Amino acid sequence: MIFRFRSLAGRGVVIGLTLTLGMASAAHGATFDAFADFSATLNPNGVWSYGQLTGASGGIFSPLKAGSCGPLTGWNNTGTADPSGSPPFIFKGTGTCGTGTPPSGQLDLHPGPSGVFPDVRWTSPSAGTVAFSGLFQGIDPVGPTTSEGIVLLNNTAFLFDQLINTFGVPVSFSFSLPVAAGTTLDFIVGIGPDASNAFDSTGFNAHISFQPPVGVPDSGSLVLLGSGLLGLAGFTWRRHRRK
Repeated sequence: MIFRFRSLAGRGVVIGLTLTLGMASAAHGATFDAFADFSATLNPNGVWSYGQLTGASGGIFSPLKAGSCGPLTGWNNTGTADPSGSPPFIFKGTGTCGTGTPPSGQLDLHPGPSGVFPDVRWTSPSAGTVAFSGLFQGIDPVGPTTSEGIVLLNNTAFLFDQLINTFGVPVSFSFSLPVAAGTTLDFIVGIGPDASNAFDSTGFNAHISFQPPVGVPDSGSLVLLGSGLLGLAGFTWRRHRRK
């Protein structure tokens, strides 16, 4: 049904409602989660890519191959089912690969030899401000894990760089920063100070969300405003109908 508003007020309501609903959609923001969004069959997978990086900064990113390790599936260096995982690897699942067991809600990342590191890369689909947080955690009790958790901006700037040298203790990060379309965040696991990648399975997850622009009300306020505008539209239409 199409309503024709003869009054300026009526047309203003329609315009205001359109703008309000548009802002409400933007205020909700897009959200991404490395664990929940993980795919063992698609690479790249939307905004996510699963690869290896030669060096901790400024290295060459190349996609890993579909592989598995016991009950864990995902991406590794050889593209095979390998009980040792064929590091570097990025896996998801319930169970143990080698001697590392990822907790619920975490991926299993393991560095390879010779400075080749697993890299979960997020590429921004649009410009805006993002808030992101996450963790790295040692998940191999045998070593225990002695790795390095790294977050890079555009494969060059270090946002986070911490040693992961205990078992079962999460090391958290949290940031908010502006991004352009195509900006990348690289979540990397490197080799720790022992210079060995043995027993370096490391749990990881990150959550990323776009924030509403400064000055735009939250989505709840926008819904209330939209409801009020709809009520005003109905009142204006009924008033003109009586004439």
